[in-house]
Amino acid sequence: KAGNTTITRNNITTNNEYTIINYNETTTISYNQLITNDSIASLTINDISGSATIIKNGPAVILNVTMENYSEFFDETGIFNKTLNDESILVLHGEFSNVLMRFDRDELKAVAGFDENTILNDCTIVINGNAHMNVENITFIITDENNYENLALIVESNNTNITNNVINVTSNHSIFAVLIKDSKNTTISNNSITADSGYAIYLINSNNTVISDNYMNTTMGKNDYAVFVDNYSQNVSMSGNTPDNNIVEISVIATGVIGNLTDITINFVDGTDGGVISDGTAYVMINGELLEDTNGNTIFSVINGQICLADYEIPVGWLRSDAEMTVVYSGTSIYKQATINTGLDIYKREANVEILSTDITTSIGDTITLQARITDGDALVTSGKVAFKLNGNTLEDDSGNLIFVDVVNGIATLDYIINSDFTSDSYELTAVFENMLYYRASDSAEFTIEE
Repeated sequence: KAGNTTITRNNITTNNEYTIINYNETTTISYNQLITNDSIASLTINDISGSATIIKNGPAVILNVTMENYSEFFDETGIFNKTLNDESILVLHGEFSNVLMRFDRDELKAVAGFDENTILNDCTIVINGNAHMNVENITFIITDENNYENLALIVESNNTNITNNVINVTSNHSIFAVLIKDSKNTTISNNSITADSGYAIYLINSNNTVISDNYMNTTMGKNDYAVFVDNYSQNVSMSGNTPDNNIVEISVIATGVIGNLTDITINFVDGTDGGVISDGTAYVMINGELLEDTNGNTIFSVINGQICLADYEIPVGWLRSDAEMTVVYSGTSIYKQATINTGLDIYKREANVEILSTDITTSIGDTITLQARITDGDALVTSGKVAFKLNGNTLEDDSGNLIFVDVVNGIATLDYIINSDFTSDSYELTAVFENMLYYRASDSAEFTIEE
């Protein structure tokens, strides 16, 4: 028994019972013309091992074509002109450069590459007229030097199968790599198609097209997004195409002080290479409510990797302990839809408390007036409450309830009777300001009760 064995692209005709007898468990038998007196194709193979891989063998004639003998099979305009008596397979060997291969007759069963070294540099295959054939196992490299519209394949016929090819378009002038036009029953599967510009596949007025299990990555999109389908094409099935769209990473800068104006910056980068994303849209919610700009818009475009929302006055609701910003990115033909939930760096305001009653000396039974001024920068604070304390104990009313004084126009005023619960002594008077929009603030002064 031998090791890995491949038998491919051969013409084998014999009067014996079998064309091939196989004992090896790792044999591949593919694309051969196999004929005996009593049978054809794979029926002529005796696979004793029961493990051989047998692919598309038939009675077809194998035509071996190289760049050197190209003119024996194609005329000056690139039309295949070989006279055939039976179905044939055209097998391409080695590298070809800037030639056209046009097929318009139905004798050819397939055009196929001999192995991974079959490379068509700036060559285009055109299938039209009565041609019904397979295109298999060929590597196409299309650059700006291509003379045939910078594309690899044009199909204007029915019942065409395009499988197991590699198509790499580096031309910046290409609109598409593969054109399917006015065709029916086309299958495009298990190919790798990459393009620096344009679409991988372009469908015009074509019906019953199956596009499956291909790797398609172009500037117009990935997977199914790399395919253009016009309004006249019907029954187009796409499944299993890769790669997945790129992941988007979103980061948010949303910080500020309650009541102040702030700028919200949302950054979008490619999760694979960190590149800036400049496509797609997003909407933003804070605590479940859509954020609007000054024009009432709720959908924002990503420009130079960012959405910048300027001059938002920070409302009270953003101070909630569970306050959350949600950014939902639409996704594009290149990038997946993405959502991020993040907290907000919002801070309370800073207030200044100043006791206006200083160096207070009083006696038991006297009524005193305690005052404190509350400011926010140069502005008077107009809401909130102040508690006055002596040695840390909040003053109480006659019923024993703690007294909290409203701030009115920046001033908190309390008229208080010094009762017999106090003793003659020196105390620390403290005014403590509280407001949900402000951090707790206080001021202290000396307070004396005489006998």
